[in-house]
Amino acid sequence: MIKLLSIDDQRDNQIVIKGALSSVLFDAEFHFASSGKEGIAIAKKEHPDVILLDIMMPGMDGFETCRLLKSDPELRNIPIILLSSIGHKTENRIKGLETGADAVMSKPFDPGELASQIHVMLRIKRAEDKLREENTKLDELVNEKVAQIVYQATVLENVSDAVISSDTHFLIKSWNEAAERTYGWTESEVLGRGYGEVLKPQYIGTSSDEVEEHFRRNGRITNEVIHEHKNGHKLNILTSVSKLINKNGENIGTVALNHDISREKEAEKEIANLTARLELAVKAVELGIWVWDLNTNQLNWNDEFSLICGITESAPQHPIKIFRKYVCPEDINRVLIKIRELIKSGDKVTLEHGVNNPAKGTRLVISKAVLDKDNKGIAIRIIGVSYDVTQRMKMEVDLKHSEERYRTMVENSNDLVWVTDMQGCFTFFNQHVEDVTGFQSDKFIGKPYNLLLRENDKDWVAHEYDRALGGEKRQFEIVVLFAGGVEHILWVNLAPVIEGNKAVGVVTFARDVSDYHQAIEDFKMALDKAKESDKLKSAFLANMSHELRTPLNAIMGFSSLMDIKMETAEVGKYAQIINDSGKHLLYLVEQIFDITLIDSGQIKLSKETFDLIHFLTIIREVTLSDRAALNRDHLEVLFKFESSMAPIFVFTDRRRLQQILLNLLKNALKFTEVGTVECGFEKRLQHGKPVIRFYVRDTGIGIPQEKRN
Repeated sequence: MIKLLSIDDQRDNQIVIKGALSSVLFDAEFHFASSGKEGIAIAKKEHPDVILLDIMMPGMDGFETCRLLKSDPELRNIPIILLSSIGHKTENRIKGLETGADAVMSKPFDPGELASQIHVMLRIKRAEDKLREENTKLDELVNEKVAQIVYQATVLENVSDAVISSDTHFLIKSWNEAAERTYGWTESEVLGRGYGEVLKPQYIGTSSDEVEEHFRRNGRITNEVIHEHKNGHKLNILTSVSKLINKNGENIGTVALNHDISREKEAEKEIANLTARLELAVKAVELGIWVWDLNTNQLNWNDEFSLICGITESAPQHPIKIFRKYVCPEDINRVLIKIRELIKSGDKVTLEHGVNNPAKGTRLVISKAVLDKDNKGIAIRIIGVSYDVTQRMKMEVDLKHSEERYRTMVENSNDLVWVTDMQGCFTFFNQHVEDVTGFQSDKFIGKPYNLLLRENDKDWVAHEYDRALGGEKRQFEIVVLFAGGVEHILWVNLAPVIEGNKAVGVVTFARDVSDYHQAIEDFKMALDKAKESDKLKSAFLANMSHELRTPLNAIMGFSSLMDIKMETAEVGKYAQIINDSGKHLLYLVEQIFDITLIDSGQIKLSKETFDLIHFLTIIREVTLSDRAALNRDHLEVLFKFESSMAPIFVFTDRRRLQQILLNLLKNALKFTEVGTVECGFEKRLQHGKPVIRFYVRDTGIGIPQEKRN
């Protein structure tokens, strides 16, 4: 059935089209639209085989409707025939074709011609639909092949082994990332070069001619080979090389899968070396090894086991026969019971038993055995090791007796004694260490001795312990941290602990000399203090001698000048000088008393409440008077307060405060040549309470840094 869509704003034209075409297109299904917009909507819904589109329509004309239909991906492949009543003007036909129309016909049209045109459009559409379908299938096939190639390439690049393809002349055609990692060459460096030129193969156990002949006959070869890395070192490679055959059965080259087994080869060598060393170690430690095969009930052993037990028979032998002959009678039943328990439980066993060695007599032996099972869990053999501990046990007994004697002496020693092993860890310390340091032996045994040292002492003390391990006896002082982090000074003696002509640790004898050092320090401090006190007293006496002599000279001098013949004014002048000098002398004596009280710690404060402003006014007057007396009238004296200020009441020792401020101000005047002397106060909070902070500043020489405190 043919599905037609007619888009025409004239209802009569649609009736004419249906009537004209019904007589020639018997299986046609007609759909009608009266505007371009409606026609586009019907086209999307019905998907007609051909669209008949009138050009002259109000609003959206046929050209615009055609352009919109052809721009829609869903509708663009539907043939469109433009019908026009405007004649066969060339420009209109061209415009119609440019908008995408497949044909342009004029009204009135011949029904047969229109039907033929529709059939032509249908044939073209069906051919295009088939072509598009084939293109779609081709695209799917291409995409599938591309995906397959990408997958194969991804697999090739991610495989852990080197994959290398060559042409029939063995020139390299591909080189994956694993090959780059294995050989160090990049793909760009090797493409087009000979396989043998790059890898320089050396075959193991066969010749290159034999390899080539085998490959020629079979088309495939797997062998171990030595290849050369880019940097020149040799690689052990397991290579599998196959011919590449195309679909026509033609040889187009080769592909090699190369697995680097260098590490495996190194591991094999290491295992062989370890096995050889193990055999030497077994002989060195005289370790007897025996194997009881549970399937054959046969016992095999090594030479060391023969020496331990004195076995004269050659292996293999019946296990029970050998055990009963050489294991001491008092131990044999216990040994056999343990072996039966081992077979039943699968646990390993350790036995201490005697053996009757015909050449050496009774020997004490320790044997250890484990049960070996197959992959099904069935017991197949017992593997055992035995070693002669007779001499060691004798040494242990002797050592135990020696240790007991040594421990008795050490425990009763007044020195601190401890023992450390080769790693510097405590193995023992005596009761005196616990009593003095506060350490508990159960908490410190097994821990390193340097836990008791200061960080900056650890290296050099470790060196001293190393020298002791080397056989030297060492003596030194060291600071040790006792319990609670308290530092103590110890005088330490180190000596090596010798066993079998070899040092196995260090024994330390120490004595606490902290009190001795403290006594020395106290003596030094007392001596320094006495020297400083003596020096200060000498300076003080020299200064006081001068200070006291000045007012005394004035008193004595002016009093000697006074007589009854002097005029009253002159007597008054001399009396004033004597009075001032007396006051100054009294001031100096009071200063001496104060220093004496301070030195003896007996000074006392007499606190009272008074007005600070009035107090500072007096201080200012005295200071100005001192300025004149010291010939410092050129100095500017500033007091940062006003006498008219409201009273500020303070509670302190008025006399001491006056003494301190006047001393500071007088010193400032004495040691300031030019500039200013300034005094003031400021209010502050200290620990939440209001306080007054006084200050005296000057532009003089100041107080040296070392004299400040």
